[in-house]
Amino acid sequence: EDNLLERANEMGRYMEEKVEELKKIHPSIGDFRNTGLLGCIEIVKNRDTKEPMAPFNAKPDEMVVMNKVAAKIKELGLYTFVKWNYIFVAPPLIVTKEQIDEGLAIISEAIKIADQEVI
Repeated sequence: EDNLLERANEMGRYMEEKVEELKKIHPSIGDFRNTGLLGCIEIVKNRDTKEPMAPFNAKPDEMVVMNKVAAKIKELGLYTFVKWNYIFVAPPLIVTKEQIDEGLAIISEAIKIADQEVI
């Protein structure tokens, strides 16, 4: 009765548009993959080569930048999952555009840390 599947698709498209805008200002965003509201933002050292900011199964010393990004996200009040070079997003199906904007603004602020490492 709440049309949650349709809402997830609609809000997922909205989130895609907003992340595309973020890609224009953050050179460390390599890609955004999602299905509806479930997705991940890929953080890279080099957008052309897609070299990840942290490799798959990264050792602790390879996670320095992404750990700083994750800490900043948490410090700013957003709780999400950061693993290797991915920031996962999975807001509730009842999320509003304003809430998506708020969450992505927090992520954008944290991604500035990764932007400093882009080669």
